[in-house]
Amino acid sequence: MPKTHMLKTLPMYFIPIALGAKKAEIRKNDRDFKKGDFVLFEKYIPNLNIKKGYYAGSNILAEITDITRHTGICRGYVMFSFVLLENVKEELNIAGDEKALRLKYGDNVKRKS
Repeated sequence: MPKTHMLKTLPMYFIPIALGAKKAEIRKNDRDFKKGDFVLFEKYIPNLNIKKGYYAGSNILAEITDITRHTGICRGYVMFSFVLLENVKEELNIAGDEKALRLKYGDNVKRKS
């Protein structure tokens, strides 16, 4: 069954994801990412003065469409491609971790076209 991974994402990466310009991510594979899993990119604003940041409240939901593990990526890291999902006023129509998605977005998640 697919998992939903919540990922802290800096604004310099979050904005291109939101605009659809960034379609892949390199991350440490400490979460066992798999094709078909969901990622929730959460916009995170660091505060270097107090060494602690905050979540800005902006989120983007995506589905992992491909995983790359090869020698071109540092050991223990993966690159995954993703397709954005968006919140719409329709019945949930994607397969996956329905409980996690409904807790976050209700019954209205659809693949972004």
